[in-house]
Amino acid sequence: MTPDILTHEDTVAALNWQSAQNERARVHVQGLPAYTAYERRLHHVFTATKATPLVRAGALWFQQEAGDFARVVVRSDPRGPARVIYDAAAIAKEAGVPVRLVWFVPSPDGALVAIASELAGSERVRVSVFDVATGEEIPTDIPWVPAWPVSWLPDASGFFIDSRTMREGEFTGSGDELFLYRLGQPAPTEAEALPITLRFPRARVSADGRHVALVMDDRVDYVRDAGGTWRPFLNNVSGAHVGEFVGDDFYAVVTDGHPRGRIVRIPVTTAADRSTWTELVPETTDVLLYAAVFDDRMVVGLTRELSTVLEVRDLEGNFLTTVGLPPHGTAGGEYAANGLLGEPPFLRSFDEISFTFSTPVAAPAVYRYEVPADRLTMITPPALKLSRHVVETRIAVSRDGTQIPFTVVRPEAADGPLPTVIEGYGNFGLAVLPSFNVFAVPVLEAGGVYVLAHLRGGGEFGQEWWHAGRLKQKQRTFDDLYAIAEQLITDGTTTPQQLAFHGASGGGLTAGVALVQRPDLFAAIVARSPLLDLLTRDGDALQDSIAGREYGSLTIREHVDVMRSYSPVHNIRDGVQYPAAMFVAGQNDPRTKPWHARKMAALVAEATSATSPILLRVHADRGHAAVGADAFAQETAEWLAFIADQIGLRPDEVNEADTAEPVVVFRPDTAFGTPTEHTIPGDVPGLPATWMATTEAYRNAAAQVSTGVWECDQCDWHRMEMGARGEFFYVLSGSMIIRPDGGESIEVRAGSAVYSPPHWTGHFRVPERLTKVYFSVGMTPSHSPDN
Repeated sequence: MTPDILTHEDTVAALNWQSAQNERARVHVQGLPAYTAYERRLHHVFTATKATPLVRAGALWFQQEAGDFARVVVRSDPRGPARVIYDAAAIAKEAGVPVRLVWFVPSPDGALVAIASELAGSERVRVSVFDVATGEEIPTDIPWVPAWPVSWLPDASGFFIDSRTMREGEFTGSGDELFLYRLGQPAPTEAEALPITLRFPRARVSADGRHVALVMDDRVDYVRDAGGTWRPFLNNVSGAHVGEFVGDDFYAVVTDGHPRGRIVRIPVTTAADRSTWTELVPETTDVLLYAAVFDDRMVVGLTRELSTVLEVRDLEGNFLTTVGLPPHGTAGGEYAANGLLGEPPFLRSFDEISFTFSTPVAAPAVYRYEVPADRLTMITPPALKLSRHVVETRIAVSRDGTQIPFTVVRPEAADGPLPTVIEGYGNFGLAVLPSFNVFAVPVLEAGGVYVLAHLRGGGEFGQEWWHAGRLKQKQRTFDDLYAIAEQLITDGTTTPQQLAFHGASGGGLTAGVALVQRPDLFAAIVARSPLLDLLTRDGDALQDSIAGREYGSLTIREHVDVMRSYSPVHNIRDGVQYPAAMFVAGQNDPRTKPWHARKMAALVAEATSATSPILLRVHADRGHAAVGADAFAQETAEWLAFIADQIGLRPDEVNEADTAEPVVVFRPDTAFGTPTEHTIPGDVPGLPATWMATTEAYRNAAAQVSTGVWECDQCDWHRMEMGARGEFFYVLSGSMIIRPDGGESIEVRAGSAVYSPPHWTGHFRVPERLTKVYFSVGMTPSHSPDN
């Protein structure tokens, strides 16, 4: 072991060692029995189940759609045909590196849309503006690197945009700026004169444009007056306070003295005088997240017993109704983060909201709720359901006697002990609620158990739950995990030899701590994008600003002593039998740089007395997380196969996606004759509405045969699943691109004959109007997969 390997600098020696270890890990995990099956299944589940809310602007509905890479589409009807405005896949192909769609924000009238993207996980975000009618990019001069989505002015003449401060190519994480950018004008050289120095400042413009709030995390301390000056607003109120301006009032969720939140109406002109506030909804056992105000009512997003609830109340706080969601699930809005105060679990428009809703055994469905009509519509149903599994909430008792809930998803009829994977986070007040998790699908389909740990340090039960597991109390996060693991062993669900823990980002720290504190409790541990050395932050201002807030300051001796007591790299002991461990990082990650994983892997490998593998996997062209379906499937299949190998988990041998045959495309033959255009009025059952079928089908119910001619306009179907039907079709005119899951894309032009066998799954894209004749036969499946 040389000092160069343990350095936080990317020296030649360190990178050479890292490269050798990376290749060793790649060969090992990709050679494991489960890897190929997991990679194929994950690719399918990732693309098939990805769902995002609708965003209404003017008379249009915008949405992010998933494919290999995300794209932005627009519709004139929520269920109508989609037109692509921005396709990250095309940019990725041109750039030669992965491209992540970070966010998109349409202007209030829907005429323009601002879109942010990043290359290769660098978090150096580029913002572009597109004309929605033409799809053309509007020339802009935006030199800044924002952290937040822009906030449009009501007349769509421009927007507020923040800028992350960089020094010598690195993010500083402090002293960031805010700009008001006007379209068609040069970018301003002077930032807004903010009253205080802020990290990641964000502006939110009210719908009428009268108020602009300066948001920092979950607080609105200042507002901007008509003259452009930022005036104190709620800077003297502790806790969180985020909401919406309506006329002369501010409707907000406030936690000052009420850690689970209450809703108050605050007059803007007398905000500093609490005697003028009106409490609309008092604090209860629920955790209030956000209140979106409409004409005469508000929609309140909250969590109740680890599930999302949406209530409708009048503007005096009186309960009217509940939006009829399925029980025991999670709704999601703009961010994947669930249960974060100040970020609603839905996207709002002027008279409606949209959100996804999922459970641990049902993929996300997309909903639209029209507020004035009290009408809830499912726009897209769940693409996958795990019907032979049950979800349970159990309780463990932590070291200090606190009851810690955890969610268990297990096979309905199986008896333990079973291979079990725990996932946990417990950081930054972020609630990790029970929802559909692509990671869990291969584990559950293989007969294993998936567990979601609701650790202190998260926000599942409000701000008290967060503060109980941060700074001087951080050890409680890890004690909670150990209590859950021990409870699973005690109740016979699993054994230490069958138990694994996986954590990412802040959860990666939890994984590293579990490895060094309780090596006896787990057979395998995976730490992804981890922070593993809490005491080395030299030259990394961004990491210091993040870690300092949650874990402690290096300038406070008491904080340093606490961090040293659990910092993973500082607590490795020689001669300990450490469990199998895999450390996964992205070479371009600016938040948790790969040297953390490199240093930890080297130290554990040298210290352990066990023969279990200690692996380091650093992905090039990746940041804090994998981008794109291919990268996601490969990276996830690697660490899942690693876990599976250690805890005795075997891939499902009768998985429908795994047994599907590939599409066979026959060479066009002149014997078929000259293609002709067909347009026959009618409709084909089973086709999604966006395909705009104009055909008449002829069916024989007894023989399960369907035949006919159909035609569709330009469209893209990411969830093509043939089920127990085999189909032969011949393309008369137009073209389509077919890509079977895990296979290469094939272009099918007029004159091509195609056979898709039963249980085929993949991706169909029609770039131009298509007409085909088809013959479809239903077949009885030889097995009954769990989806």
